Amino acid sequence: MNKPLIFFFLFLSLSFSKPLEWTIQRSVVLEKDQVVSAKVSGAGIQKNLSIRWTLYKKDGLVILLKYDSIPYQFILYKDYQRNRYLFDLDGQDHIKKGNLMIVFEDFKDKKATLKLLVSGDISLMFN
Repeated sequence: MNKPLIFFFLFLSLSFSKPLEWTIQRSVVLEKDQVVSAKVSGAGIQKNLSIRWTLYKKDGLVILLKYDSIPYQFILYKDYQRNRYLFDLDGQDHIKKGNLMIVFEDFKDKKATLKLLVSGDISLMFN
């Protein structure tokens, strides 16, 4: 396949793709092991969500997420390429359904600032 044809298809696919629209945006400031918890509902789901961080080392923030009693662990960094984690809330594995994006914004005074973004027909009720 020649290069102009590849670029044409790439441009065509990007021109029809739509960015996620965030229906909920919330910033949280957490100390170590402080938990933010919420009830997730909508799109036929009713599940519990909790997020906390346990370690900040070499500019990496270790996040523990528990969703529907299943634990997840990942590391976020301040740089743009690695500062966010996209999580599927409704199990549909489709980017336009319910998603949670966790964005690591800052770390100072032993507190992490995270932004929680939700897309789709999902609501979060924070405890």
